[in-house]
Amino acid sequence: GAGTTLPQESYSVIDLNGDVSNDRWTVRVYIKNLADKRAYTNLSSLPNAATGEIMKINAVPLAPRTIGIGFDAKF
Repeated sequence: GAGTTLPQESYSVIDLNGDVSNDRWTVRVYIKNLADKRAYTNLSSLPNAATGEIMKINAVPLAPRTIGIGFDAKF
């Protein structure tokens, strides 16, 4: 049989971004998943086609806290 999406608890995630610029340059900073929340964005079961017994659970984790910076310059 086909896989089934499994219910999961709700969660909240905070993403921040900002930039500073002038006529020649821009600096961008971002933080994704500020609180480093551990959750799954998708859970689904994969049953045995013959018996229907759940053989595997597929899970897609939420990316951990990610911090980045970008820089653009005009010449």
